[in-house]
Amino acid sequence: MSEMTEKRSSSWIPWTFVGGFGVILIANGALLYFAIQSWTGIETESAYEKGLAFNEQIESAEAQARLGWQAELLVEPAGDKRAAVTLTLLDAAAAPLERAEVTATFVRPTHSGHDVDLVLVPLGGGRYGAAAALPFAGQWDLELDILHPRGQYRMTERVVLQ
Repeated sequence: MSEMTEKRSSSWIPWTFVGGFGVILIANGALLYFAIQSWTGIETESAYEKGLAFNEQIESAEAQARLGWQAELLVEPAGDKRAAVTLTLLDAAAAPLERAEVTATFVRPTHSGHDVDLVLVPLGGGRYGAAAALPFAGQWDLELDILHPRGQYRMTERVVLQ
């Protein structure tokens, strides 16, 4: 075999390295593009202060557990992007808790700026309810704050609305 034939048959080897690095650069570029496009920018606001208040949150959760209240939440679809929220609230003796102020917030876990606030009205027998119009179907975190003359109760429930 002549020297010219050997050079031609081995000239593809450097292009293999160039092609391999090209594939890596294209893959990394695609991953970078999708990472930038999909990041919502949601992060914890005031993370340091929330960390400092962690012991207070533990004490609040223990005080809530001592109350022994029972809360049953029912969220049902009520048409296009609408939900009916019903909360049944009982004390430790399973008696209905009347005269509570109940507020709820639908929080979108993946997109900020779409929260929906509600005030649940008394329906009698320890039941409270409201209807919500939501901007999107899908997953929501429903945060409930209950203020009663005998104590305070807080709960969060993940709900999915179609």
